[in-house]
Amino acid sequence: MVTLAERLLRLVEKEPGIAQAEAARLLGVRYPHLRQVVLGLLQRGELERVQDGMYRLYPKGAAPNAAGDGPEAVFPPGSEDEVKSVLANYLNRQGWRVEVRYGKRHGPDLVAYKEGVRWIIEAKGPGRYPPMRVNYFLHALGEILLRMGNRADRYSVAFPDLPQFRNLWRRLPREVKQRLSLTAFFVGKEVEEA
Repeated sequence: MVTLAERLLRLVEKEPGIAQAEAARLLGVRYPHLRQVVLGLLQRGELERVQDGMYRLYPKGAAPNAAGDGPEAVFPPGSEDEVKSVLANYLNRQGWRVEVRYGKRHGPDLVAYKEGVRWIIEAKGPGRYPPMRVNYFLHALGEILLRMGNRADRYSVAFPDLPQFRNLWRRLPREVKQRLSLTAFFVGKEVEEA
């Protein structure tokens, strides 16, 4: 008898990037049950999953990624660590030496150094829902404000390149951004500083 895990792997092989919810529907199983199977396959390294507003499943080694160090990245980045990784690679290519704190480690997410300048950057992931993104945006602003202790340093926040984050950044008054000398990075296939 063919197991659900084997059926799922066959489906993902035929349809790379299929949404996890769609896979549950096509396989005729409840989403929570499929989720447990997916987690097991992920832990064994037989499957890859990325998030772009929903979970998408890929055969091992077939998930979209960006070249560089750190965790694999998808576009737009599906986690805070992916935002950090893509941004760190971008800054390295610009000649900055970058220290990154992956996971939930205490301290600034990225600190970059170049020609005597220190740049402190707080990064956030995409969040699953619009209200979460608002909270992430406000949290990043709060974190960077608490780190603003040296006028010689540069300060930025970084978010996945999603319309909601761009709109929130536009709504922040220009005068506030100028007084704080605060910029934002939007991380997608390209990295843009605003």
